[in-house]
Amino acid sequence: METCLGVESSAFISYCHDDQKWLDRLEEMLVPLVRGGLNIWNDKQIQAGDDWRKEIEDQLSKATVAVLLVSSKFIASDFIHNNELPSLLAAARQKGLRVLWVPISDCMYERTPIGSYQAAYPPKSPLSGIRRRANQDTALKAIAKEIEKALTQPPSGSAGTSGTNLTPTLGSHIAGLAGPEGGQQPLAILRQDHGHLPLAHVIKS
Repeated sequence: METCLGVESSAFISYCHDDQKWLDRLEEMLVPLVRGGLNIWNDKQIQAGDDWRKEIEDQLSKATVAVLLVSSKFIASDFIHNNELPSLLAAARQKGLRVLWVPISDCMYERTPIGSYQAAYPPKSPLSGIRRRANQDTALKAIAKEIEKALTQPPSGSAGTSGTNLTPTLGSHIAGLAGPEGGQQPLAILRQDHGHLPLAHVIKS
């Protein structure tokens, strides 16, 4: 059954350019949602001569869900840490933006603000560690379903409310593949740091 999303449904995807292949594969998995009305934005859509900072802020303000593709390179970006993450967390806290993060590679996310949020897939099973293509597709489908769920749930908050996003983990139906890290909440998105915008995934072969 095809999901029909509102015309205002928009997903802001942040990733590291070194993780481009995971962005491409996630977007491919999300095509049915795009056909149902979802608008997906990422920094590839910024044209030469555009004010990239303004464009990112504009798109973030329109987003229903922010999807952060997290890798060690993403975590290592000072630009993202100092300039992107604060804006994203503020949007989640003040405007009710739903934020999800995807584990692309193993990294010390626990030592960053990301560690306070729940992942869209178990952080102990990053996508880069999944060897079989079929298992990668299974993981990407599970992540896409979490994004769909976040898009169809009521807004998680507004100005003056808690910034905690209650998007559930993939718990039961992937328990046999990897156990989710406990006590986390979904995180969100950042943009790019001149090539530093990661994306994440999880399932071990």
